[in-house]
Amino acid sequence: MYGISVVLLVFIFYSLIDKFFLKESKRPIDLDQVVTTHENDIVFGDQNSPKSVYVYFSYKCGYCKRFFREVFPQLKTNYIDKGKLKLVLKLVEASEDVDMLYALQVAVGVNKFGQVEKFHELLLHDSRVVYTDEFKDLCDDFVRANSDIAECVLGGNANEYLKSNYQEYVDLNLTGTPSFIFNQQLYKGYMEYSEFENILKN
Repeated sequence: MYGISVVLLVFIFYSLIDKFFLKESKRPIDLDQVVTTHENDIVFGDQNSPKSVYVYFSYKCGYCKRFFREVFPQLKTNYIDKGKLKLVLKLVEASEDVDMLYALQVAVGVNKFGQVEKFHELLLHDSRVVYTDEFKDLCDDFVRANSDIAECVLGGNANEYLKSNYQEYVDLNLTGTPSFIFNQQLYKGYMEYSEFENILKN
């Protein structure tokens, strides 16, 4: 009997946490700061789509990867491919990780002057690839083969963009990734597709 009571108390405790704390993080926070699309953002969808979702995003983040694995395909099919929505990635790197920063700088250049999808998928699959010699050689090849990408990476434009993203991240008081912004309303943390759909419909 005592054991059953303990189990019930534990269940009630976690139910209360879920109701009053975890769900709280899904409530939108109105932003004073206007978030807009930057020319170096990675954009999925038509630039002229009537709705935009901004996501502060890290390839090191497990929940960011889960979003692209479980939620993005449905968003793409039901909204992005139909021209109803564009998803705008705001790449964030808080550390001084030289290898990751170089990978992100090259991603910015490839996105601006080429096709970034395969590069994006590679980083999503396993971000630790940035520490391999093969990946570094791949990045170097992109820079050598395209003078525009080289200028973006070596000239500092990509680095300045990443710094500005991180400053926005700080100014918005974000504490983790992914963080989503719909119509200047902030939603912190991973969300299921049903939560996205509910927000988009309302």
